[in-house]
Amino acid sequence: MGDSGSNWGSVRATMRHTKPFNLRYDVVGNEECYSFDTSDYKENYLKFYNAIKRYYPGIRVISNYDGSVDQLDHPTDLYDFHLYTNANDLFSNVHHFDHISRGGPKVFVSEYAVYQEDAGTVSLLATLGEVGFLIGRKGTDGSGAMLLNATLLTNSPTSILASAIAWRNSSDDRCFLKAKVVNFGNIQVKLKISVYGLGSNSSRLTKIVLTSNNVMDETSLNEPKKV
Repeated sequence: MGDSGSNWGSVRATMRHTKPFNLRYDVVGNEECYSFDTSDYKENYLKFYNAIKRYYPGIRVISNYDGSVDQLDHPTDLYDFHLYTNANDLFSNVHHFDHISRGGPKVFVSEYAVYQEDAGTVSLLATLGEVGFLIGRKGTDGSGAMLLNATLLTNSPTSILASAIAWRNSSDDRCFLKAKVVNFGNIQVKLKISVYGLGSNSSRLTKIVLTSNNVMDETSLNEPKKV
């Protein structure tokens, strides 16, 4: 392995930035607040927060505390949210952020996934759970898209979700609209999508359906179109 000095020198040379860069966010710690005793974290967090804000007030600090469950008792710009669970539970969290305060720190959903038996390698079931959870994060689309009003008329409100976004392509200035519908139930449904306010400038419509005979089916290099 060689001497430790040369190894550390190599690591530093690999990880360091050759030029200054625009650091905008700083997460203090990682999942320390998942334990019962968080007093040590809070004490150390405040030291980091105060020092960062003193010397770099433009950097936005992210706390490990989950502000979606309890009101935060310390200053922060955002709070980190992690969720690893089964497909049904993740899908059922679609409304998790609907009723939190819009005036407090924003949510930074940095980690989420269906795992264990439901996940397989990349199962259709896991995908449905994750997409449902993503649809529930209203107003958190990172592509610059606009969230549109979408009304779903159905007798199965707990198993079907829908959302709609619009965005403008910067390369050709064309406008696009995308409607997403997720059916987490085991019954096939027929959909009729009505769009209002497009005027006479709308052009073609493309429909993409992802489904399979078994929710545990997976796409792979050998079967890229199985789902």
